[in-house]
Amino acid sequence: MAYTPRTSQVPGAGKFTPYVLDSTGSAGQLVGPGAGAKLVELKLTNAGYYEIQVTAGLGIGTATNQDELNMQLAVATTVITSLPGLSVAAGGGAPARMKFYLTVAANDSVSVRANAAATATAVYAAGLIATPLYIGP
Repeated sequence: MAYTPRTSQVPGAGKFTPYVLDSTGSAGQLVGPGAGAKLVELKLTNAGYYEIQVTAGLGIGTATNQDELNMQLAVATTVITSLPGLSVAAGGGAPARMKFYLTVAANDSVSVRANAAATATAVYAAGLIATPLYIGP
């Protein structure tokens, strides 16, 4: 039997078309990124509702307290939220993994970036995976 979502549960019911497409992803890292520097960026060509999986953390390097909450998830120029950065070198554990559900305009980019200038020796690392759930205006 085919799945038919209830319209009360579908974001923008009547405006979006259910869509099945492969996920797209990328990862990156920077040492001592400056304020606003993008660690990773995905350009999404289709407008729609996406599941965005984010992995973010601090790698092997010398980080300070200013680096712990210094990453942001952004869509185009809009900051969605700050991301935790766990220092693996200091025994902080695995990178933080989060999921977000976002409506994105056509040709917008989703990125993880540094909020403020980082400690010069801190290694910032992030990955993004975007899965379209619905496409539409």
